[in-house]
Amino acid sequence: LVDHRVSMEGAVLYVRRIVSTPAPGAYSSPHRLAVSEAGGNQFAADGTAKSTAKKNRFLVFASVGNRCLKAVKNAWLSDPNVKIFDLVLVFYAATARNAVFLELLQYARSIPGINVHVRKGYKWPNFRWWLLESSRDMLQYYSHIWVADDDLLMDTRTINRMFLTLAANPAIQIASPAFSSDSAGLWRFHDRHNPHFILRYTNFVECLGPVLSRAVLHNELFRRCLKATRTGYYLDSAFYPITGSNMRGMAILDMAVCTHPERPEVEKEMYKELADHEHGQDYKFFDQNGIAREVFWFREPEYFGGQRLPHISRHVTDQTLGLPPVEIHNSMLRTMFPTRFGPNAVLRPEEESFSVPFPVRNEL
Repeated sequence: LVDHRVSMEGAVLYVRRIVSTPAPGAYSSPHRLAVSEAGGNQFAADGTAKSTAKKNRFLVFASVGNRCLKAVKNAWLSDPNVKIFDLVLVFYAATARNAVFLELLQYARSIPGINVHVRKGYKWPNFRWWLLESSRDMLQYYSHIWVADDDLLMDTRTINRMFLTLAANPAIQIASPAFSSDSAGLWRFHDRHNPHFILRYTNFVECLGPVLSRAVLHNELFRRCLKATRTGYYLDSAFYPITGSNMRGMAILDMAVCTHPERPEVEKEMYKELADHEHGQDYKFFDQNGIAREVFWFREPEYFGGQRLPHISRHVTDQTLGLPPVEIHNSMLRTMFPTRFGPNAVLRPEEESFSVPFPVRNEL
């Protein structure tokens, strides 16, 4: 594996080639770009790159493919001069003569604080690889990491605001941006933007874009669940137990609104690798890792109040402001999937038919 480490120092580009051996089973590629803060890389006598730059407190991590440029360039880095976060991108598609990959590398060279890796695989296995194998020393730098799908659209200033909101609320261990009214996905009935709140406390955020605190990254149960995660199926149900079932430990951030665009099924790259109904079989990996089914089985979304905007009267009830009780909030889920949600739910995934897919838009 040839490791290209690149830094920008004024107008001069320094490139060091380091030859190493890939781990067994790893996806080898001659392309890896590491862009530090300007002037931040010094090459030691032994040829290794040592960063002396001050890192940001926050990080955006994404496993990206051939459709990532809209999110990366036009949204996340729409105003790169004001960003308060670093960015790690793991490119999972084939790189040979890949115009998207080459454009991504070229763009990364122009902006400090971006690291581009190449590794085939789904988002969560790639995050596990980066977190536990590739960049263990990075955990000391970041207080929060947004683990985002590569099609989520949120501009630079909104990402900044999301991170700063969490920094001001250290009890929140896992969070998610709120989603715009035109966003796709089953769980938008739960995390759609509520204009009355700064944030809403909850027991569920979807795994397509959670923000994880440093405490979670060191959490033993989280690491076990991460080891068991292939597609992300079941991981979001495990988030609440990972926080210790703390009613103030998870939140939807209404001060940071994200868009998840609708995409035709044929354009969803992960489903080309593994059919939708096969994702439900991931419970076997959780079983193999000794994780109790009560931890990861389907969880009914629930609100535990929230922080209201200053002009919202405390005399107005939460239900009036759009936080219904759990039985009303999940009535459609209970009707569609009675063995997964509600009082008749059972912990027997072996008996489930995962060929009946979740709806993909806002049917709820």
